[in-house]
Amino acid sequence: MRSSLLFLTIVLTFVIAGCQQTEPNGQTIQVAPNEVKSSEVKTPETQSSELQSSNEDTMKQASKYPYKGTIQYIGLEGGFYGIVTDKGEKLLPMNLDKKYMKQGTVINFSGNYVKDMMTIQQWGTPFKINDVHLISLGKNSKHPDA
Repeated sequence: MRSSLLFLTIVLTFVIAGCQQTEPNGQTIQVAPNEVKSSEVKTPETQSSELQSSNEDTMKQASKYPYKGTIQYIGLEGGFYGIVTDKGEKLLPMNLDKKYMKQGTVINFSGNYVKDMMTIQQWGTPFKINDVHLISLGKNSKHPDA
């Protein structure tokens, strides 16, 4: 019984203290619960709509850029840049823009596999990039074409 009374007293103290605000000059004022602006309160509905909007943006970007990968300089056959996707797939880009040719650059991108093409690189699958979204630019490489 005593512990319940002590608990109730502590909770009531916090509730009362929570309804007060201190002005910069040190004065304490009471705030009525109905004075809270409705724009400051996040209801489950507004939180849900914000989350849904965020998810829709992510899904749109994922559908526009179905691949995510990291640019790597490969020192074989004279050297070239390849993309290693998040799934570990090695892609040999046929048209990677020079501004992305930096070791460690991370991109989202779209494109198509190039079929029936042989390359001298003997690394990865030939891939034609259609669109790129830069996530983070890597470091300059010592390669002269970078």
